[in-house]
Amino acid sequence: MQHLLDQCRENFGLPERSFSFWTRFSYLYTERGWCRKTDRLSIFFDQRDDLLKHGEVVWGHIVQANERLFEGGAGDQPGEIVFPSIASVPIDPAELAEVASRLFDLRETGPFSGQLAEIADHLNDEYHRVFGMPVPDELSPQVQSMMSTSMIARRHLPRRRLCCPLLPIIASPREPRIVMPLPSRYWPKELVHWWTHQ
Repeated sequence: MQHLLDQCRENFGLPERSFSFWTRFSYLYTERGWCRKTDRLSIFFDQRDDLLKHGEVVWGHIVQANERLFEGGAGDQPGEIVFPSIASVPIDPAELAEVASRLFDLRETGPFSGQLAEIADHLNDEYHRVFGMPVPDELSPQVQSMMSTSMIARRHLPRRRLCCPLLPIIASPREPRIVMPLPSRYWPKELVHWWTHQ
């Protein structure tokens, strides 16, 4: 899988990227839609241009997302994505999947205290947003990881829906640690085929 991520990075280009006006305001654009300025998700929209310019391409795994995103249709929706804290450290996507599963399981188990309680409370509140919430070592022993809320744009996904929870994402290297799926225009064909057949 690493070679597919490397191809994504090569296709998207190194940080300090620039895009044509048409690309930025048509294909790369993520509509605010129903998101009000009082919603903390506004941070994502405020920082999106900087993310596209400076973000790092890494593997991300959906922890949970609005169920409509797994079906065809219209409308962008939020989702929670877990990803490695340090882009330069190679990770096993299978391990990231395990971390996502452990995080999701916190929703219906417990009670917890400390960090686990904060994560469980966050995942159980569909209107709560986080950007770079650290994942404790007990849930992510093999890779230092964190979780962020993202607005997932259908136009950036093959078949305009979530076919698979593992996907390449763009992650901000600095605060706020916002993330978004890497638009599929920059995915190699091999990855598109694999992802849409899961």
